[in-house]
Amino acid sequence: MKQGSRLVVVAALITVLLVCLLGCDLTLISGSGSLVIQLGDRARNINWLPEIDMDIDTYTITGTGPDSGDSFQEEGFPGGVFVKDSLSVGDWEIVIDGYNEDASKIATTTINLTIRKSQTAQATATMRPLVGLGTLEVSVSWTDSQDKLADPQVFVLIQDEHGNELSAYSDPIRLTLGEDGKSASKTIGEIPNGWYEVRVGLYEGISGGQSELIWQDTSTLRIVKDETTEGVVQIPEAEILFGLGSISLVLDEEMNNPFDVSFTGLPESVKEEQEVTVTAAGTFGEGGTYRWYVNGVR
Repeated sequence: MKQGSRLVVVAALITVLLVCLLGCDLTLISGSGSLVIQLGDRARNINWLPEIDMDIDTYTITGTGPDSGDSFQEEGFPGGVFVKDSLSVGDWEIVIDGYNEDASKIATTTINLTIRKSQTAQATATMRPLVGLGTLEVSVSWTDSQDKLADPQVFVLIQDEHGNELSAYSDPIRLTLGEDGKSASKTIGEIPNGWYEVRVGLYEGISGGQSELIWQDTSTLRIVKDETTEGVVQIPEAEILFGLGSISLVLDEEMNNPFDVSFTGLPESVKEEQEVTVTAAGTFGEGGTYRWYVNGVR
Protein backbone atom coordinates (compact mmCIF):
# COMPACT_ATOMS: atom_id res chain seq x y z
CA MET A 1 0.00 0.00 0.00
CA LYS A 2 1.37 3.43 -0.83
CA GLN A 3 1.35 5.68 2.20
CA GLY A 4 1.97 9.37 2.32
CA SER A 5 1.03 12.89 3.04
CA ARG A 6 -0.61 15.09 0.46
CA LEU A 7 0.83 18.41 -0.41
CA VAL A 8 -1.65 21.19 -0.91
CA VAL A 9 -0.48 24.42 -2.46
CA VAL A 10 -2.62 27.50 -2.48
CA ALA A 11 -0.94 29.55 -5.18
CA ALA A 12 -0.53 32.28 -7.71
CA LEU A 13 -1.02 35.95 -7.81
CA ILE A 14 -3.42 37.00 -10.60
CA THR A 15 -3.51 40.79 -10.62
CA VAL A 16 -2.65 43.66 -8.39
CA LEU A 17 -4.74 46.80 -8.40
CA LEU A 18 -2.29 49.69 -8.66
CA VAL A 19 -4.10 52.44 -6.82
CA CYS A 20 -2.31 54.74 -4.40
CA LEU A 21 -4.22 56.92 -2.01
CA LEU A 22 -2.38 58.50 0.88
CA GLY A 23 -3.16 56.88 4.23
CA CYS A 24 -5.65 54.34 2.81
CA ASP A 25 -5.31 50.52 2.19
CA LEU A 26 -7.60 49.66 -0.72
CA THR A 27 -6.82 45.91 -0.72
CA LEU A 28 -9.48 45.19 1.92
CA ILE A 29 -12.38 47.24 0.56
CA SER A 30 -15.50 45.59 -0.82
CA GLY A 31 -15.01 43.35 -3.85
CA SER A 32 -13.99 39.77 -4.55
CA GLY A 33 -10.85 37.67 -5.03
CA SER A 34 -9.96 34.12 -6.05
CA LEU A 35 -8.49 30.97 -4.47
CA VAL A 36 -6.28 28.38 -6.21
CA ILE A 37 -5.29 25.07 -4.53
CA GLN A 38 -2.82 22.59 -6.05
CA LEU A 39 -3.02 19.02 -4.70
CA GLY A 40 -0.14 16.54 -4.95
CA ASP A 41 1.31 13.61 -3.00
CA ARG A 42 4.45 11.85 -1.86
CA ALA A 43 4.91 8.26 -0.70
CA ARG A 44 6.49 6.51 2.25
CA ASN A 45 6.70 2.74 2.74
CA ILE A 46 6.38 1.14 6.16
CA ASN A 47 6.12 -2.39 7.51
CA TRP A 48 3.29 -2.78 10.03
CA LEU A 49 0.21 -1.00 8.64
CA PRO A 50 -3.37 -0.66 9.80
CA GLU A 51 -5.96 -2.19 7.50
CA ILE A 52 -7.47 1.19 6.65
CA ASP A 53 -6.52 2.57 3.24
CA MET A 54 -4.39 5.67 3.80
CA ASP A 55 -4.39 6.81 0.16
CA ILE A 56 -6.39 10.02 -0.30
CA ASP A 57 -8.98 9.57 -3.03
CA THR A 58 -11.06 12.76 -2.73
CA TYR A 59 -10.99 16.04 -0.85
CA THR A 60 -13.63 18.14 0.84
CA ILE A 61 -12.66 21.80 0.89
CA THR A 62 -14.58 24.10 3.22
CA GLY A 63 -14.07 27.85 3.45
CA THR A 64 -15.45 30.20 6.10
CA GLY A 65 -15.25 33.90 5.34
CA PRO A 66 -15.21 37.15 7.34
CA ASP A 67 -18.98 37.70 7.33
CA SER A 68 -21.87 35.46 8.26
CA GLY A 69 -23.00 33.63 5.18
CA ASP A 70 -19.56 33.86 3.59
CA SER A 71 -18.72 30.19 3.15
CA PHE A 72 -18.36 27.46 0.56
CA GLN A 73 -17.85 23.71 0.50
CA GLU A 74 -16.57 21.55 -2.32
CA GLU A 75 -17.06 17.81 -1.77
CA GLY A 76 -15.56 14.95 -3.77
CA PHE A 77 -12.80 17.05 -5.29
CA PRO A 78 -10.45 14.55 -7.00
CA GLY A 79 -7.23 16.55 -6.80
CA GLY A 80 -5.31 18.87 -9.06
CA VAL A 81 -5.96 22.61 -9.12
CA PHE A 82 -8.95 23.93 -7.16
CA VAL A 83 -10.17 27.40 -8.13
CA LYS A 84 -12.81 29.38 -6.22
CA ASP A 85 -13.74 32.81 -7.50
CA SER A 86 -15.85 35.67 -6.17
CA LEU A 87 -14.75 35.40 -2.56
CA SER A 88 -15.38 38.29 -0.16
CA VAL A 89 -12.26 40.17 0.82
CA GLY A 90 -11.02 39.61 4.35
CA ASP A 91 -9.78 36.74 6.49
CA TRP A 92 -10.75 33.18 5.54
CA GLU A 93 -10.31 29.82 7.22
CA ILE A 94 -9.89 26.93 4.78
CA VAL A 95 -10.35 23.39 6.09
CA ILE A 96 -9.30 20.55 3.77
CA ASP A 97 -10.26 16.96 4.63
CA GLY A 98 -8.95 13.91 2.79
CA TYR A 99 -11.03 10.75 2.25
CA ASN A 100 -10.04 7.31 0.99
CA GLU A 101 -11.99 5.20 -1.52
CA ASP A 102 -14.21 3.94 1.31
CA ALA A 103 -15.20 7.54 2.11
CA SER A 104 -13.38 7.36 5.45
CA LYS A 105 -11.80 10.58 6.60
CA ILE A 106 -8.07 9.96 7.00
CA ALA A 107 -6.39 13.37 6.82
CA THR A 108 -7.02 17.04 7.43
CA THR A 109 -5.39 20.43 7.49
CA THR A 110 -6.46 24.00 8.20
CA ILE A 111 -5.01 27.16 6.72
CA ASN A 112 -5.81 30.81 7.36
CA LEU A 113 -5.38 33.42 4.67
CA THR A 114 -6.52 36.85 3.60
CA ILE A 115 -8.43 37.48 0.39
CA ARG A 116 -7.69 40.85 -1.17
CA LYS A 117 -9.58 42.61 -3.91
CA SER A 118 -8.74 41.44 -7.44
CA GLN A 119 -6.01 39.16 -6.12
CA THR A 120 -5.60 35.43 -5.70
CA ALA A 121 -4.60 34.33 -2.20
CA GLN A 122 -1.30 32.52 -1.83
CA ALA A 123 -0.48 29.95 0.88
CA THR A 124 0.97 26.48 1.45
CA ALA A 125 -0.56 23.64 3.48
CA THR A 126 0.27 19.96 4.05
CA MET A 127 -2.29 17.19 4.57
CA ARG A 128 -1.65 15.25 7.78
CA PRO A 129 -3.24 12.14 9.33
CA LEU A 130 -5.93 12.68 11.94
CA VAL A 131 -4.59 13.28 15.44
CA GLY A 132 -5.62 10.70 18.01
CA LEU A 133 -4.86 7.35 19.61
CA GLY A 134 -4.58 3.94 18.01
CA THR A 135 -3.81 0.37 19.05
CA LEU A 136 -1.08 -2.18 18.34
CA GLU A 137 -1.84 -5.90 18.45
CA VAL A 138 1.43 -7.84 18.31
CA SER A 139 1.80 -11.60 18.17
CA VAL A 140 5.01 -13.62 18.01
CA SER A 141 5.36 -17.35 17.37
CA TRP A 142 8.39 -19.58 16.93
CA THR A 143 9.31 -23.17 16.08
CA ASP A 144 11.24 -25.12 18.72
CA SER A 145 10.85 -28.80 17.85
CA GLN A 146 13.58 -29.85 20.26
CA ASP A 147 12.22 -27.78 23.15
CA LYS A 148 15.52 -26.02 23.65
CA LEU A 149 13.84 -23.02 25.27
CA ALA A 150 12.91 -23.86 28.84
CA ASP A 151 11.66 -20.38 29.78
CA PRO A 152 10.91 -18.36 26.61
CA GLN A 153 10.15 -14.67 27.08
CA VAL A 154 9.18 -12.08 24.45
CA PHE A 155 9.58 -8.32 24.82
CA VAL A 156 8.82 -5.40 22.49
CA LEU A 157 10.40 -1.97 22.71
CA ILE A 158 8.59 0.95 21.05
CA GLN A 159 10.79 3.86 19.92
CA ASP A 160 10.22 6.86 17.70
CA GLU A 161 10.69 6.60 13.95
CA HIS A 162 14.38 7.50 14.33
CA GLY A 163 15.02 4.78 16.90
CA ASN A 164 15.17 7.14 19.87
CA GLU A 165 13.69 6.35 23.27
CA LEU A 166 10.16 7.49 24.09
CA SER A 167 9.41 8.47 27.68
CA ALA A 168 6.05 6.67 27.60
CA TYR A 169 7.67 3.42 26.44
CA SER A 170 11.13 3.60 27.99
CA ASP A 171 10.84 0.04 29.37
CA PRO A 172 10.39 -3.04 27.16
CA ILE A 173 6.86 -4.46 27.20
CA ARG A 174 6.61 -8.17 27.99
CA LEU A 175 4.16 -10.19 25.91
CA THR A 176 1.88 -12.82 27.43
CA LEU A 177 3.07 -16.36 26.75
CA GLY A 178 0.56 -18.61 24.96
CA GLU A 179 -0.63 -21.95 26.29
CA ASP A 180 1.48 -23.79 23.73
CA GLY A 181 4.62 -22.20 25.15
CA LYS A 182 5.77 -21.25 21.66
CA SER A 183 3.86 -18.02 21.07
CA ALA A 184 3.24 -14.72 22.82
CA SER A 185 0.92 -11.78 22.22
CA LYS A 186 -0.31 -8.51 23.68
CA THR A 187 -2.61 -5.60 22.85
CA ILE A 188 -1.02 -2.21 23.46
CA GLY A 189 -3.54 0.63 23.38
CA GLU A 190 -3.61 4.41 23.48
CA ILE A 191 -0.59 4.95 21.25
CA PRO A 192 -0.52 8.42 19.63
CA ASN A 193 -0.83 8.39 15.85
CA GLY A 194 2.42 8.46 13.95
CA TRP A 195 5.37 6.32 12.90
CA TYR A 196 7.39 4.18 15.27
CA GLU A 197 10.21 1.67 15.36
CA VAL A 198 9.39 -1.57 17.19
CA ARG A 199 12.10 -3.97 18.35
CA VAL A 200 10.98 -7.54 19.06
CA GLY A 201 13.17 -9.83 21.15
CA LEU A 202 12.89 -13.52 22.09
CA TYR A 203 14.76 -14.39 25.27
CA GLU A 204 15.56 -17.44 27.35
CA GLY A 205 14.92 -16.81 31.01
CA ILE A 206 17.77 -17.60 33.39
CA SER A 207 17.01 -18.24 37.05
CA GLY A 208 18.62 -15.59 39.21
CA GLY A 209 20.27 -13.89 36.24
CA GLN A 210 19.67 -11.70 33.22
CA SER A 211 17.68 -13.29 30.40
CA GLU A 212 19.67 -14.43 27.36
CA LEU A 213 18.78 -12.91 23.99
CA ILE A 214 17.97 -15.64 21.46
CA TRP A 215 16.51 -13.68 18.51
CA GLN A 216 15.57 -10.10 17.68
CA ASP A 217 14.30 -8.01 14.79
CA THR A 218 13.07 -4.47 14.15
CA SER A 219 9.95 -3.36 12.28
CA THR A 220 8.46 0.02 11.41
CA LEU A 221 4.98 0.67 12.78
CA ARG A 222 2.25 3.08 11.75
CA ILE A 223 -0.49 4.04 14.20
CA VAL A 224 -3.67 5.71 12.89
CA LYS A 225 -6.38 7.37 14.98
CA ASP A 226 -9.08 4.91 16.12
CA GLU A 227 -7.49 2.08 14.11
CA THR A 228 -5.72 -1.15 15.09
CA THR A 229 -2.38 -2.11 13.57
CA GLU A 230 -1.52 -5.80 13.70
CA GLY A 231 2.11 -6.87 13.92
CA VAL A 232 2.75 -10.56 13.29
CA VAL A 233 6.17 -12.18 13.74
CA GLN A 234 6.88 -15.83 12.87
CA ILE A 235 10.36 -17.06 13.77
CA PRO A 236 11.60 -20.14 11.87
CA GLU A 237 13.58 -22.63 13.92
CA ALA A 238 16.66 -21.97 11.80
CA GLU A 239 16.62 -18.34 12.95
CA ILE A 240 16.58 -19.12 16.65
CA LEU A 241 20.26 -18.42 17.14
CA PHE A 242 21.65 -20.00 20.27
CA GLY A 243 25.10 -18.67 19.46
CA LEU A 244 28.53 -19.99 20.44
CA GLY A 245 29.80 -20.43 23.98
CA SER A 246 32.89 -21.78 25.73
CA ILE A 247 33.64 -24.42 28.33
CA SER A 248 36.25 -24.54 31.08
CA LEU A 249 37.12 -27.90 32.67
CA VAL A 250 39.36 -28.76 35.62
CA LEU A 251 40.53 -32.36 35.28
CA ASP A 252 41.17 -34.50 38.35
CA GLU A 253 42.05 -38.16 38.61
CA GLU A 254 40.87 -40.83 40.98
CA MET A 255 42.38 -43.82 39.22
CA ASN A 256 43.44 -45.64 42.43
CA ASN A 257 46.81 -46.32 40.86
CA PRO A 258 49.93 -46.82 43.05
CA PHE A 259 52.16 -43.80 43.36
CA ASP A 260 55.89 -43.36 43.88
CA VAL A 261 57.19 -42.25 47.25
CA SER A 262 60.65 -41.92 48.76
CA PHE A 263 61.73 -41.49 52.36
CA THR A 264 64.72 -39.66 53.82
CA GLY A 265 66.05 -39.85 57.37
CA LEU A 266 65.31 -43.54 57.80
CA PRO A 267 68.26 -45.36 59.50
CA GLU A 268 69.24 -48.88 58.59
CA SER A 269 68.15 -50.10 62.03
CA VAL A 270 66.10 -48.74 64.88
CA LYS A 271 66.68 -49.50 68.51
CA GLU A 272 63.85 -49.94 70.95
CA GLU A 273 62.34 -46.61 72.07
CA GLN A 274 64.57 -44.76 69.62
CA GLU A 275 62.93 -41.68 68.04
CA VAL A 276 63.22 -41.49 64.30
CA THR A 277 62.14 -38.63 61.97
CA VAL A 278 61.33 -39.66 58.42
CA THR A 279 60.39 -37.34 55.55
CA ALA A 280 58.24 -38.66 52.70
CA ALA A 281 58.21 -37.20 49.18
CA GLY A 282 56.45 -38.37 46.04
CA THR A 283 53.62 -37.89 43.51
CA PHE A 284 50.79 -38.31 46.00
CA GLY A 285 48.38 -35.59 47.03
CA GLU A 286 47.06 -34.40 50.34
CA GLY A 287 45.12 -36.70 52.63
CA GLY A 288 47.48 -39.65 52.33
CA THR A 289 47.54 -42.22 55.14
CA TYR A 290 50.82 -43.56 56.48
CA ARG A 291 51.06 -47.09 57.85
CA TRP A 292 54.26 -48.17 59.60
CA TYR A 293 55.46 -51.73 59.74
CA VAL A 294 58.30 -53.18 61.81
CA ASN A 295 59.62 -56.48 60.61
CA GLY A 296 56.53 -56.76 58.43
CA VAL A 297 54.13 -56.20 61.30
CA ARG A 298 51.93 -53.07 61.39
